[in-house]
Amino acid sequence: MTAAARRASDRRADVAETWARRLRCDVPRSLGARRSQPADAALAAALGASRPHWDTIVARVDAAGGLRREWKFYAGSHGWQLKIRDARSALLYLIPRDGRFVAALPLNAEAVAALPGSGLPVELVAAITTAKPSPEGTPARIEVTGTTQVRTVEALIAISLASRRSARAGRAASRARPRRGQ
Repeated sequence: MTAAARRASDRRADVAETWARRLRCDVPRSLGARRSQPADAALAAALGASRPHWDTIVARVDAAGGLRREWKFYAGSHGWQLKIRDARSALLYLIPRDGRFVAALPLNAEAVAALPGSGLPVELVAAITTAKPSPEGTPARIEVTGTTQVRTVEALIAISLASRRSARAGRAASRARPRRGQ
């Protein structure tokens, strides 16, 4: 590895660590225990001034159509999360925190490949592209406190949905092709 490649790798690692520190969990106690999903009033109290941003993202996802919303409780320091999914997999997790929330998206390889030319912040693209992929996809996490982050989340949702549609069309085309010997 050359010195320049080592420096670039170190910069990517620094960016990834910075984003990881920013997203440390602090679960709002007002959302209650595992027994019942959060009430609207408790969610509003936990989110505070970021509630309109939460509502904007939920409305955009609802407008996309074909997606289901479900509250899930994850033990430990993660607490309640609103999971938004299509028929096959999760598209978005909205994770309430005190006075803000985290939007987490599992991105497929095609969506990650589309990020560099998307106009998203360079630091975020570097953090996503260097993140360790999980079985669900490469994680993209944004702490939402204002309209700038809402626009970023909306752009990531659009990229993710476009890549899912493209993958679905590719699967449909491969099923429609005649097989050899038929």
